[in-house]
Amino acid sequence: MVVSNADAKKAGINGFNNGIAGYPVGQCTGFVASILRANKVPESKYSYLGNGNQWAANAKSRGIKVDMKPSVGAVVSFKAYGSSYYGAYGHVAYITKVNSNGSVHLYEGNFSGLSFHERDANIDSAVAGVIHFSDGGGTTTPPKPNTKDSAAIQEFKKNGNAYKVTKAFRVDELKQINGMWQIVNYKLAGGKPVNWTNNGIPVAIVDKTDSAGKKTSNQVLKVGDYAKFMSSFDNGTIDAYDTPTNGVGIIMGKYGMIWFNADEFKKMK
Repeated sequence: MVVSNADAKKAGINGFNNGIAGYPVGQCTGFVASILRANKVPESKYSYLGNGNQWAANAKSRGIKVDMKPSVGAVVSFKAYGSSYYGAYGHVAYITKVNSNGSVHLYEGNFSGLSFHERDANIDSAVAGVIHFSDGGGTTTPPKPNTKDSAAIQEFKKNGNAYKVTKAFRVDELKQINGMWQIVNYKLAGGKPVNWTNNGIPVAIVDKTDSAGKKTSNQVLKVGDYAKFMSSFDNGTIDAYDTPTNGVGIIMGKYGMIWFNADEFKKMK
């Protein structure tokens, strides 16, 4: 189902003004998510997909078709720093028309801070992917998922989704991704290969420590060092679960959603 453009505009503005499906007020993600809800897309497909630049990869991991072929009702995920419009966290927008030259007409929120904006855009190197939620693009067939929560996820849920992580972890990789320095720990990421979009931990939210968790005077991180979350990020509530991958997702303020292996994250308390 794809609603009329008038209804899509109305739904988008509502999502921008009020937030929806775990997306905060005043963001492009809430704008698009609200249109997807109007299109009768199951919320499990579009909730907690992260920042705009993360939507394509995260939707694909859920078995949703992602390609570079635009169609009405699909969603465009733009890369971080793809152009001057998109900044550090990328952008998402909703396709209302595919033009004869292959460009698309978009409805979007938080373009220059506006609750509603429309424009034409090209599907080019700035695009992370075109996501086919409800436009007839179909879905890929994902592997048969686990349907039962792990013991770790069950315990988090039993405790009201609360977490507290105070232990240090090893820096296994260090890279500049999406315009910021990030680190990963292979165990926390659930193994290799690592998905930096999902599992990268911004250096800005950790302290460098020794292996026992004591903060060091030299805070320049390198591979092989140890780190732990700063006090403002080491506790809170889990925002999302992914039972098939045994994942827990936490929105770390402006840095968006980070996913951790539930078993290893539980060991961090």
